[in-house]
Amino acid sequence: SSDLVRVKNPAKGNMYEVAAQEVRDLFAAHLDGAALPLVCVVSGSALGNEAQTALASSARSLGYGDACTFVTLDGPDGRLDASSLLLLMEGLDPLCVIAADGDAAHLLADAWRCPVPEGALSRPMGRPTVAFRSFEGMLGSSQDKQKAWALLKKLPRREA
Repeated sequence: SSDLVRVKNPAKGNMYEVAAQEVRDLFAAHLDGAALPLVCVVSGSALGNEAQTALASSARSLGYGDACTFVTLDGPDGRLDASSLLLLMEGLDPLCVIAADGDAAHLLADAWRCPVPEGALSRPMGRPTVAFRSFEGMLGSSQDKQKAWALLKKLPRREA
């Protein structure tokens, strides 16, 4: 019928890949890591190499492979606001979220309009989420590292 709109160049891939690529293009200055994240780590400023390595290793240990993306609220083009973070998170559509610091937990709570409590597992917008006051700060002692790992282990394991 003439009422149908025909697309001459359909997007390659599935709808999740298309949405994630659009978000990656839009927020490239704030993103690092896997193109299709199963785990999304959000932080106020860029995490150091030790923290990124520890979180990526934790994601692998929980069965998520190398599908970890790091979102930094601060970027060369300014700081993300709640509506931009909501758009980013919905476009990337991760299976679970880690708020690496208090800034990230607060802005995620604003974006999702529900609590993201530090030190606990929550499920805002149906996504298993854990939040830290400062993940990087916990890397300084073995006792704090154990506490961080205990919180990360509250995220659901992904079966292959």
